[in-house]
Amino acid sequence: MNRSFLVHAHLAFAALLLPFIMMFAITGAFYTWGIKGAVETGQYDIVLSQPLKYEAEYLHQWLEDALEIKGIATPSGQGKIKGDAENYHYEWTGSARDVSVAATSDPLIAHLTIEESSYYRYLVQLHKGKGGVVFKVYAALLALGLVTLAITGVSMALRMPKFKMLTQRYLITGSFMFIVALLLS
Repeated sequence: MNRSFLVHAHLAFAALLLPFIMMFAITGAFYTWGIKGAVETGQYDIVLSQPLKYEAEYLHQWLEDALEIKGIATPSGQGKIKGDAENYHYEWTGSARDVSVAATSDPLIAHLTIEESSYYRYLVQLHKGKGGVVFKVYAALLALGLVTLAITGVSMALRMPKFKMLTQRYLITGSFMFIVALLLS
């Protein structure tokens, strides 16, 4: 690869990916320290014609129907049952909202909880992989882009006699720091 191609590839990936790199860096750094964003919670007791069933597909469909009646879009992520058959709830998470349904002591009343994400929490949820397919594909492309960005930058530096030794030292130091962080964590 010639230097002009490496510079162009490095520039293109850096400029195209910068907004996503910033989003992932900021939300990741804050999330590491417990800053996850706010939610606005709505809780509803729903009268049932028959008790809820301890079946994931049934509960997922029940939530879809309940949200449709309320005019609320379904979450973009996945759902799962938490707990055992005696004490459970079905939780469906996404980037814009999380919803859950739980049986109550009265078998004909279900407890529905809807948590609407703040804008910052929405970004955190996207970072955690709870967005739709389009964002997941873009995040995978971002990962490939970051690797390409690093490879093209290091390749350019290794081709320059002025920076070759310094780049090699940084590569060794970076590898050592990564190993130490792994061992200490």
